[in-house]
Amino acid sequence: MLCPSCEAANPEGKNYCGDCGSLLKDDHTLLVEKVRAEIKVRIDEALKERFQDKRVVEVEITESVIKKIQEWAKLLAFLVAVPLAVLIVALSVLGIGSYKDFKQSIVDVSAKVNASIQKSKGEADIIASQVEDLKGRTAFIQKQADDISALKNNVASLSDNVNDITGTSSRIQALKAENKAFGPDIYRASSVDWSKVGGSDVSFIFIKATQGINFVDSAFAGNWEQAKAVGLVRGAYHFGVEGDPIGQADHFVSIVKPSRGDLMALDFEPSPNGHSMSITEAKDFVERIYQKTGRYPMIYGGHSLREALSSPNAAVADLRKCPLWIAQYSASAPRVPAPWTHWTFWQVSNSAPVEGIGVTNVNFFNGTKAELWSFAQNQ
Repeated sequence: MLCPSCEAANPEGKNYCGDCGSLLKDDHTLLVEKVRAEIKVRIDEALKERFQDKRVVEVEITESVIKKIQEWAKLLAFLVAVPLAVLIVALSVLGIGSYKDFKQSIVDVSAKVNASIQKSKGEADIIASQVEDLKGRTAFIQKQADDISALKNNVASLSDNVNDITGTSSRIQALKAENKAFGPDIYRASSVDWSKVGGSDVSFIFIKATQGINFVDSAFAGNWEQAKAVGLVRGAYHFGVEGDPIGQADHFVSIVKPSRGDLMALDFEPSPNGHSMSITEAKDFVERIYQKTGRYPMIYGGHSLREALSSPNAAVADLRKCPLWIAQYSASAPRVPAPWTHWTFWQVSNSAPVEGIGVTNVNFFNGTKAELWSFAQNQ
């Protein structure tokens, strides 16, 4: 038998090619052979069970034949009786008791085989039903994916409208025209298309790493490595909360493990649970980062940072050592709070599209891409 795949010769009776392992027979042929083999086994078993003692059967049949011959001899002509007697004797010699018994054995075996086939057909119907159900679920999931994609497009369109109304869109275009380095900041972002991000006008990215003394963003590690792999200046930030600023700083450094060229930032804004970091705690946090790394992190904040800085506090002056990352969503330049005199990074919108990410926060560095690289290496 020739293999349909590699044309190697194989002995008859083999199901798979000895050279390439391909199937030598189609599923229909294998099924027919399997059914035939099963029928033969069932018939052999039935005959073996029925005729365990061949000699006893032969004696019984012989006696029965003799009686039949005697009866038929009285009724039939000699020439008809003799051939019939010879036939019956021949059947007894072959081990077949009676035609009726033999026929019943065949019927029994056929019934068993048919029952087995019907059972297999029932199982096949169940599998077919499960396949159809799976197809239906797949179609439902695809529809949900399409709906989500449409929703994302609607959100992107809505964000464009909002940015147009506030003037943020024109500000973004103006800053890009000034060759200011552009980049997003993300958190819990597990579906970033990094190849698209790396091929866009993005120069840097900030990624949330930690919060408090225990929390770690589940997507941080993967995004942190991918940002470096596509050649971006990367920055990690910690969301500060009330209590133990030293422990929070240690936790942040242990997760990020910043190296030269990596930026760090403290996110100073109201905590969702109401336990927000104070200015004094922020000062202790950045001093601990300096002790651990020899560099001061940036301070990120918006309105709440301005309010905290307006209250008399000796810690305010110490924060000037940290570059300012200001959040202000407007067409006009951001208002820089004391003790700073200029902004280093500006978060200009929280709903602008970024290639490979979608609608997210976007920022600008107060300088060109080349100046950004120099800043990162010396920060």
